[in-house]
Amino acid sequence: MESKVKALLSELNAGKEYFPRTPGFQLECEEFLTLFNGRNTKFKKNYDKIAVSTMKERTYNALKIQLAEQKTVTKESRQLFQVVLNEEAKLLEEKRKLQEQLAEVDCQHAIKRSNKEKKGQLLKRHFKDYDKILKECDRQQTEIDEQIAIKQQCIAENNLLDQHLFSFGRNVKKLLDTL
Repeated sequence: MESKVKALLSELNAGKEYFPRTPGFQLECEEFLTLFNGRNTKFKKNYDKIAVSTMKERTYNALKIQLAEQKTVTKESRQLFQVVLNEEAKLLEEKRKLQEQLAEVDCQHAIKRSNKEKKGQLLKRHFKDYDKILKECDRQQTEIDEQIAIKQQCIAENNLLDQHLFSFGRNVKKLLDTL
């Protein structure tokens, strides 16, 4: 840029036909060249600072865009994570309830098992008592059968004796009647 400005000023100072060369204009060109040469270094520094600042702004803006995108991604990720946490909490609650139910079932099972053992022992005792009573019944039945046999024999003998006695009584009466 500096070379373009110097070339333009030399052209202007050279007095081409289409540029009027007045002392005021020439003085103006010289002042501009002096000012330009003095400020050229400052201009370059400022230009570099502007370029650096512009680059930093672009980098910052890109970073802000990246931050916004990352914020959205992070928010979505957090929501998905929260869904997983909620599902896990539900499963843990369901597991806790099932464990409570299982504990209750185990408790009821233990009670039933204890009750079964008691009822089993009672049933054994009842079978034992039944067996004992059955044996006693069988023993007494045998005695009764013997007693009934004896009784029937006695009744038969008594009937026979009654018949003999009745016959004897009739015979005695006949004899007495005949006498």
